[in-house]
Amino acid sequence: MKAPFLAIASLLLPPVFAQGPLTPPAGAPAASMKTLQQLWDKIGTLETQAAQTQADLTAARTDLTRLKEDHQGLINLLAASNVEMAWNIQTVDSTGNVGGASSLAFGPDGHPAISYYDSTNTNLKFTRFNGSAWATVTVDVNAGDVGNKSSLKFGPDGHPAIAYYDLTNADLKFARFNGSAWSTGAVPDPIANVGTYCSLAFGPDGQPAIAYFDSTNTNLRFARYNGSSWVFSSPDEDAGTVGWHASLAFGPDQQPAISYYNQTGAQLKYARFNGSSWLLEPVTSTSSLTGGFSSLAFGPDGRPAICCRHIANGTVWVFRFNGQTWPGTSFDGGGDPVTGNAAFAFGPNGQPAASYFYTGPADLKFARFDGSTWTISMVDGDGTGGSYIVGSSSSIVFGHDGQPAIAYSDSMNGDLKFARRGVFKQAP
Repeated sequence: MKAPFLAIASLLLPPVFAQGPLTPPAGAPAASMKTLQQLWDKIGTLETQAAQTQADLTAARTDLTRLKEDHQGLINLLAASNVEMAWNIQTVDSTGNVGGASSLAFGPDGHPAISYYDSTNTNLKFTRFNGSAWATVTVDVNAGDVGNKSSLKFGPDGHPAIAYYDLTNADLKFARFNGSAWSTGAVPDPIANVGTYCSLAFGPDGQPAIAYFDSTNTNLRFARYNGSSWVFSSPDEDAGTVGWHASLAFGPDQQPAISYYNQTGAQLKYARFNGSSWLLEPVTSTSSLTGGFSSLAFGPDGRPAICCRHIANGTVWVFRFNGQTWPGTSFDGGGDPVTGNAAFAFGPNGQPAASYFYTGPADLKFARFDGSTWTISMVDGDGTGGSYIVGSSSSIVFGHDGQPAIAYSDSMNGDLKFARRGVFKQAP
């Protein structure tokens, strides 16, 4: 009976294999396994190298921060020093008769962009500097006459938006870029024939707001988007015609304010929202004829300032609120009137500057306040009053480098032009 038992046991037990010698044969490669101490030493070396790399990165970040601070300090120094840097002038678009109603803004990348009117095709156009060249598109290609009186701003999403007038349908329109394409449409104001003299700004809530003229009722009109729909109001409904040449800005109290011309009273007016209602006040006396083509901006002191022109003699005026009244300063008037708009902006040194068209020699001029006086210089033109007419429809903004930039029309050649002090530079 032993034989069957042994047979069964042999089936249950695992097989046993013979094992050769543990010593590697001759000619085999030497063992490469490191000892625990070697591994520990290597880890220590890597940790030391990593610590040094981190220290180098920290030092590099510190150097970069210091470099940016030095760069900004140089910008502020140049801005406050009244150094007359040369104007770099470019022809941006020369296809047909273009450049009217230009509006200039800088994107978050530090590069300029311009919305403007194509008179040849009666369309709204937009161009943006990409670091080496201007890329131009037609924003609104609908049939009809659209694009006059445009106002360009960049939203909190970093994309451009434009308010403009549709002459064919007598509508206020709004266009916005989403990163890949433009969407356009009429702002659904229930009042017919609205939208001239429009001015766009983004509120602290990141939503767009537009001030414009109601041609039906000859009143100042205001529209604000609340995230789902447009809400409309009429800040000034005084008898007569009020609301020409509106300019919209949000103050440090995060409420909207508007400068505009009272055509009936021939005066400059200012409206500000206090959170529940609009408060209206005259900046100039009635029949002063001062207030056309107003441009509103808030200074570093948080107070509003308005640049405008005299309707009759074209003198440029700047009114700055001192907390109680609006003292004004005029310049460049007299024998040769100034016509067209007067664009306005505050520089990084906190002092105002203006661009405007001077009809005497038909040139684009630039005025800057140094704290006590206005310094006036010519940006583009021949200074002779001859056939070279340049400088109308100007729009002025200070770039990331602290230097002024101006978009304007070369009326003689029908071109859009751009002037910038210094050289083109990307944002630091």
